Amino acid sequence: MSNQNLNYWEEDEENWTYCYGNNGAEGIVKTGQYNMIMAGGGSHWWNYVIKKDGVYIQNINGLTKLNKMLVSSPDAYYISEQDLDYELKEEETDLFETITDCYEEQFNEYEENQYEEDDY
Repeated sequence: MSNQNLNYWEEDEENWTYCYGNNGAEGIVKTGQYNMIMAGGGSHWWNYVIKKDGVYIQNINGLTKLNKMLVSSPDAYYISEQDLDYELKEEETDLFETITDCYEEQFNEYEENQYEEDDY
């Protein structure tokens, strides 16, 4: 297999978008969501957002639920929207499953904090 085939996600700009960063575990505890920064600096900014109940696109207009699978490239720098029945290629990951599994404790901590705030 050639290097070109190994990095198919870098060549396919129509279906794969570079991710500039995320808010990590602390952001989940504070906001209940994992943000992946896709574009910034002006009114064109947008993020992919993973919450415990699904995947969203966030922009200047707010959050919109996305009925797609977010797939991470093998190098973890690119993201692609795919149909929910998409079969992952080797080393690709379903970001919703990965993030909600890896950060289950932080999502739960956010929910517990919200419950405690509602008691007051």
